[in-house]
Amino acid sequence: MERWNAVKARSKRTYVGGLLYAVWVIALSGCTSFPSADVSQTNQRTGVAVQADAVPVGYYRVNRNDSLISIARAFGYSPAELANWNRLPSSDAQPVEGEVLRVAPLSDSTTAANVNVDAGAGDAREHLLGWPLQSATVSEPFKMGGSRKGIVLRGKPGDAVMAAADGRVIYAGTGLKRYGSLIIIKHNATLVTGYAHLGALLVRENQSVRKGQVVGRVGTGDQDGGTFEFNVFEKNHPVNPVTLLAKADR
Repeated sequence: MERWNAVKARSKRTYVGGLLYAVWVIALSGCTSFPSADVSQTNQRTGVAVQADAVPVGYYRVNRNDSLISIARAFGYSPAELANWNRLPSSDAQPVEGEVLRVAPLSDSTTAANVNVDAGAGDAREHLLGWPLQSATVSEPFKMGGSRKGIVLRGKPGDAVMAAADGRVIYAGTGLKRYGSLIIIKHNATLVTGYAHLGALLVRENQSVRKGQVVGRVGTGDQDGGTFEFNVFEKNHPVNPVTLLAKADR
């Protein structure tokens, strides 16, 4: 029995990790599709027809073993919200494999939403985010099309890692091996930040955080001691974090 429970637990971790990986890869690459059969799919409740190789932003094709709870958790919403957006009978409804579900409100799945920041004169985007690490140096800059989708910041092991802006933690864990101990924070309809290869996680999923709040600690890094990877995604595309970081906030 203990062996069987261990197998089930390992399978669950693998499945959840895979679902979270899909969410994170979408944010990393701007990709809006999932692998599936070469047929068109239609959400019978919403009437949305979607080609198998072109799932729109804000939608997700249900895979085997998915549940409404697991999908909602992965995308940072509640089962009740998903049920409402997809006209499901209840938040306990079981989605059908291959069905395409809306997994974000309309404002999240369009590019119409803009960030309003009262930053005074100059480019407001420069002052949108605070540096996640005090007295940090950029040990690896942003490279468009590079293997990393953000920048590597260097501090000291144990240094406080802070939220770059107000938001909600949509992931905090170690389920994605490529990113080690990872925190993902959603700040608004178009902006998400990621903090990878941390030494400690000090927040939990669905927790609201404030700009400058300590969310983790610098660890040994995936290659060099005292580093972690900082990613920024705007409208589902990776952007150079330095262009959004306050120049005097260090």
